Amino acid sequence: MVFVGHSGIPLPLEGKRHPAVFAQDDYFVEMVRFLVDCYQRFTDVIASKLREAVNMQHTFLN
Repeated sequence: MVFVGHSGIPLPLEGKRHPAVFAQDDYFVEMVRFLVDCYQRFTDVIASKLREAVNMQHTFLN
């Protein structure tokens, strides 16, 4: 059984959904969007740093 805990009350997600879960759906969706956004920014920063490092390596080797 899966539980959602951000309300402080564990709510089972199997079978019928508890009415309180619907009120939290918007919050949950926003949270997921925020986390995905952070992850994408994080990976973009890492990718740019890696590109910089590779470019620096090439300039030092040449």
